[in-house]
Amino acid sequence: MSLKLLYRLLFAFLCIQIAFYIYSLPGREPDIDDAWIGEPAYWMLKDGHARSELMRGWTNQDERILIHHKLMTLLGYSVVKVFGFSLYSFKSVSLFFFVFFLIIFYYLTVYRKKILNRRQFLIAAIFFFTFHYTFKFSFIFRPEILMMFLTFISFFVLERAVRDKNNSISFGLIAGILSGLCAVAHLNGIAVIAAGGILLLINRKWKQVISFSIGSIVGFSLYFYDFSMEYGFAFWKNQLFQSVMGESPEKANVFIYMANSLLKEHMRFFHDGSIIGFSLLFIIMFTAGFRYLKTKYRIMLQYTIILMIIVALLFTQKSRQYILIYLPFLVIFISVCLDKWLCSRTDLSAWIYKKGWNIVVVLVILSFVGGSEYYNYRTTKNKFNPTAVRSMIKTNIKGNTSELKIVAPMEFIFNEILYFKSIQGERLYTTLQQFDKTITGKGFIEKAQSFEIDYIILSKPYIDNLGMGKLEKEEVILNYRVVYRSPDLIMLKNEAEVFLTGGLQKQ
Repeated sequence: MSLKLLYRLLFAFLCIQIAFYIYSLPGREPDIDDAWIGEPAYWMLKDGHARSELMRGWTNQDERILIHHKLMTLLGYSVVKVFGFSLYSFKSVSLFFFVFFLIIFYYLTVYRKKILNRRQFLIAAIFFFTFHYTFKFSFIFRPEILMMFLTFISFFVLERAVRDKNNSISFGLIAGILSGLCAVAHLNGIAVIAAGGILLLINRKWKQVISFSIGSIVGFSLYFYDFSMEYGFAFWKNQLFQSVMGESPEKANVFIYMANSLLKEHMRFFHDGSIIGFSLLFIIMFTAGFRYLKTKYRIMLQYTIILMIIVALLFTQKSRQYILIYLPFLVIFISVCLDKWLCSRTDLSAWIYKKGWNIVVVLVILSFVGGSEYYNYRTTKNKFNPTAVRSMIKTNIKGNTSELKIVAPMEFIFNEILYFKSIQGERLYTTLQQFDKTITGKGFIEKAQSFEIDYIILSKPYIDNLGMGKLEKEEVILNYRVVYRSPDLIMLKNEAEVFLTGGLQKQ
């Protein structure tokens, strides 16, 4: 295949992927994190501080939240103030940083640093628009895309601190500030601070370590903007260590904690078809091109390996989206090696060019593209229809709803938050179940009663998880009657004048 034809094919495929991505954006459904992370910004604008009605009853979050993605909350507050409260105001934040990242990526890797040629950039861009977790999370109000953007820029400033003799201390300071902001976006961003510091240490840049540390403290100081005498470290610590994700590092032996986390890291890369193809392709290309990459991209390789190890040690959650923090570096390595394989360059290990391995590489590429497109299609096919939700609410809840308290899917805050006194998330009750197994069936209803809930709206899988799966329309459990039932949704109304104690009964 000629290089000119290869370039045209890559360009055509990229155009198709961009068109598919753009097509997917209008009407994308709300993700639970759009609501979970977006709601505190709504209350910040309304009450002057971040809190959550969705999680009312859990670690005093209805009073004040100090454990939240601070930088995202501030950005969400800004867009709500300018554009109003809406699903797409929040989603646009990640989209903005994704587009901005692509521009910076081209500028730094092609125009400024000459790390990639234009053909290799096309391959990298295809990865960014095809890989399921950039496709999906670039339009969800979560901090990973923002962290990817900040980490990427931070590295190139760090590299200047390592290589340049002039102004290297200033570069260390700037890189520290950017790394500190990663931790403000998500506390897991502490891994970015640690990786930057270790990179400078192994390259014996002692003065730069100091300036980087100062910069990190300056950047991270923004995290404490909402601390006060009344709501300070004690309140923050209580919310932090009331995690539902298992035993915290505070309670566990730190070495056992990290060893256990490291042993489970493979789950991040081999969970399902959305990630396996990418992981296999990275392993093959990285192995084949390791010697070349070590020579050509030594500092980047050091930083990436350090960051991946720290993430593996510290992040007990093996969620696939955390790969986005260091994804750009993986994509650069894959793109360079894949381009050399396609062009039959001899920079890679000889075994990768053998017929058997050629077949394997083709199959893995097809696996990556096919798996990604399948999950991307699933993200795209279902469109958000807020009018359908509004119609269902108006049909089943008569009169003025402004004084009603309801339990509902978190996503119902779009655009129902304006119509009710409070919306408590169904997710709260499965969170509480982690510590109180009685919160199911009648126990769930009793808990909802304690919050004076007027209506309960549950979706799959919460219907079964909260013991409501066998209820039929008009059936009564305690003083709640089923007023709406579909395969995917159930609605119960609190009829305070009905007092039944015999469990499930017909009214």
